[in-house]
Formats: sequence, structure tokens, C-alpha cells
Amino acid sequence: ADTAKGYKFLYWKDTDGKEVSNEASFTPSKDATDNIYKEATYTAYFIADFDNYAVSGTDVTVDYDGKEHSAVFNGILSTDDAKYTYLEDGSTTVQDWTGSGIPSFTTVGTYVVTATVTRGTDYIGDGSNVKTATSTVTINKMGLNVTVTGKTNTLEYDGKNHSVEGMDVTITDSDGNKMDEGLVTTTYNKSVTTDGATNTGTPEAHGMKADKYPMGMKYTEGGTDNTISFTWNGNYEIKNVTVTDGYLEITKKPLELTAGSNKKTSDGSALTEHSNTIT
Repeated sequence: ADTAKGYKFLYWKDTDGKEVSNEASFTPSKDATDNIYKEATYTAYFIADFDNYAVSGTDVTVDYDGKEHSAVFNGILSTDDAKYTYLEDGSTTVQDWTGSGIPSFTTVGTYVVTATVTRGTDYIGDGSNVKTATSTVTINKMGLNVTVTGKTNTLEYDGKNHSVEGMDVTITDSDGNKMDEGLVTTTYNKSVTTDGATNTGTPEAHGMKADKYPMGMKYTEGGTDNTISFTWNGNYEIKNVTVTDGYLEITKKPLELTAGSNKKTSDGSALTEHSNTIT
């Protein structure tokens, strides 16, 4: 009989339950009368050998996705007397796992999980009665890309005041998948008061004369004069920000020039009429 790792051979038994040998390499005897081997069935019995019991842990590293991620241990059976503890984010305070099964975690952090298996009645052994292993679960922040685009409006001069306001915000993950806009709060800071407070509101541009009027939206990493700011929860981090300023553009209204019977739209050059009519 071949003994699997972690087990110890005990004996062979026949179909009557009688122990016939305690040697793993048991060879049945020939029939005393016929001097031949007769058909028979023997069963090998094993018991788990705790001295050869091997348990190990595998580390797990993922980006935050809102799902549970479990520590991974190899060799622990469902019937084993296993207990779990963990340390969170470099803390020295050991916490007992009170949930069912192997510990799992959802929020960003580093969790060092220790499995402790105590030898039970299903095992034999002469050595230590305890085996331990660790598995570290690391959940990193999910990286986000934020694109902020100001509204635009282009129209022809008509002597009236015009305006445009608002901005569009798009959030994607590192693979370009669109994410919920609510993950990041985007704020436009209109001005700073004399006491240092920030006036927030909606970006806007307005004007009447033919010209281009920018909203003034801008953002640079670490910039001191940014007019766009962001807040988000600790499971995420902003990797890239792209801000495109909005604007109102009022174009010049074309003028039509007339000289005699000649007409043209003004382009800065003169329009002349050389013919004369005498009456």
C-alpha cells in the first residue's frame, strides 16, 4: 500500500474484518492445500500522521472591487480544528476571526492571517500538537481616471448678453471602464474670500461682444491656483485628471457692403463702383 503524504499506514484487514498484516508491503499467503493464490479482498487502513501534516498559506493581492477576498491556505481539511487570527494594516493587536470559514476582507488594507491547527483525534503523532501558517491579503486602492469638460456655446453676435454654464464629469477605471460618477465629488471653486474661505458653484462664462470668454477651469497636480478640486473615499485613488475649460464664443456678425449695384460681405477690403449715370 502506498501511503499518501500526511498519513501513516496501520494494517490490512480481510472481508471478515480480521487484521491480517501490519506491513504495508503485505503479500497474501498461498492456499495451503492447493499451493496457489486464491481470490480475496483486503483493505488497507491509514490514519493521518500529524507529524507529517503540512499546511501552508498563499498570499493574495488584488485591487479594490467591493467584493470579499479570502486568505488562502493549503492542506487544511474541513474537519480540522482550525482557528484564525489576523493583524490589520501593520497593527500589533491580534484579532480573532469571528466569522465562519477562512477569513475574508472587502475594504482596502493589508491583512496578515494566521491559521492555527491543533491535532485532533483523527491524527496520530509524537511531535508538536500545533501547526501554523500565514496568508497575507492585500487589497489595494482602485485607481480612477477623472475627465472634466466644461460646457461650450458658440453663436453669432446679436447685441445681447449670452452665457453658458456647467461641466460634465466622466470617471473610468484603469481599463477604461466607465464608473459611477458618485465615486468622486468634483467641485468648482469660483473665488476665495478675504478670510480664506472658498466660494463654490457652477463654472460659467458670459459676454456680449464678439470674443471668446473662458470659464477659467483648471487643475494641475499639487497646483496652488486650481479651480477644480476632488474628494473621494479611501477605497479609491485618483491616478489621472484631465480638465478641459469651457467657454462662450461670440463670433462677429458679417456686414454686407453696397456700392451702386455691387454688394459683398465685408472682408476688410474696399468695395468700389466705377460707373456713373448722368441725367
